Amino acid sequence: MLKPTRFRANEYRDLRHPLYHFGGVIMEFSVVICTYNGASTISECIESLLDQETESVYEIIVVNDGSTDKTASLLEKYKSDGLRVISHDTNRGLSAARNTGWQAANGEIVAYIDDDAVAPTDWLSAYEERYEECVDGVGGYPDSYYDELVGNYEVARGLYRYGPNAENIDGPGGMNMTFRRSFLKELGGFDEEFTHIGDDAELGRRLQKGDYNYIIDTSITVKHKFPRSVTEYCRKNFQRGKGAKQLSRKHEEQPRFSRFLLLAIVYPLMVPHAVYEGLQIHRFAEDESRIGFVILTYLLRVCNYWGIIYYWIHEGE
Repeated sequence: MLKPTRFRANEYRDLRHPLYHFGGVIMEFSVVICTYNGASTISECIESLLDQETESVYEIIVVNDGSTDKTASLLEKYKSDGLRVISHDTNRGLSAARNTGWQAANGEIVAYIDDDAVAPTDWLSAYEERYEECVDGVGGYPDSYYDELVGNYEVARGLYRYGPNAENIDGPGGMNMTFRRSFLKELGGFDEEFTHIGDDAELGRRLQKGDYNYIIDTSITVKHKFPRSVTEYCRKNFQRGKGAKQLSRKHEEQPRFSRFLLLAIVYPLMVPHAVYEGLQIHRFAEDESRIGFVILTYLLRVCNYWGIIYYWIHEGE
């Protein structure tokens, strides 16, 4: 097992409170799934949560954020299992859905998992052990659901960027993160300006600036369904440009439009850099194409930088 790493080197602060009691039942965990048109993936996620091997009492909350597919009717069949469904009339965005989840939670600890992720049977019990320490929150790492190029690349890129022991981590990953409910209330929840991508990164920035104790345990993983096609991967990284633009505007004194514009123009010419970085990322993968990793590295950068410029221009300063 990899050694868990502290998110910030602060002394532990005892934020533990008596567990909430509801009708004589102690509710320890509230697991929140936020979904928008997730009918094709959410069933497997819910099934994995119903199959948890833990001594903790927990509830499962699904926030249906204005889905227009068959998500609502699909969720009906799980209500007999005690599933709580909260529906938004319209699509309000991921941060708003996350806030609805923790505000409705009965548990002391709020655990978030994406609707396209699958939790191992010991997922909650692993988190339970970490909350024996006096921490504000605990996050984990993703693994790839599909043993395919894009998913394996994303996992390897995370290990390259943040370190196999999370030594360079800059915040929790939204598909696999937990917090004390009292902490989310104290922090003000998620910034609802971040409607689709970047809400977890924005919360990470506030964690870094504040006196909070958030730890990352890289041994706690979920199987995440990363994009399977290169086209879908490029589209997603283009959309990530919106979150990057919003982060720059909110957390930097001088938003770096000129820097991003220069990178967007110059990077397509920087093939040697993509080759170098792609090969470095490849060191954290097994039996994968080096050429594939180089190509994905190049496409990721190009799509992300031009996504930032696109959203900066079309949504203004």
